[in-house]
Amino acid sequence: MSLVSRLKEKEQVIELSRSEASINAQAVKKFVEENRKLSGECEDLAKQCKNWEENALPSRP
Repeated sequence: MSLVSRLKEKEQVIELSRSEASINAQAVKKFVEENRKLSGECEDLAKQCKNWEENALPSRP
């Protein structure tokens, strides 16, 4: 195998690795965004539950 063909092969491997890394980075970014969104929703639900408990349950002596 000539040096030129080996170099081209290695360049293809590098390009494939870059493409995979880019796809993985996009997936991680989407995961983080969704996780933040869900965290905010959970916080809102916890506040709502606390509010209901405070307003619906009779006070204990």
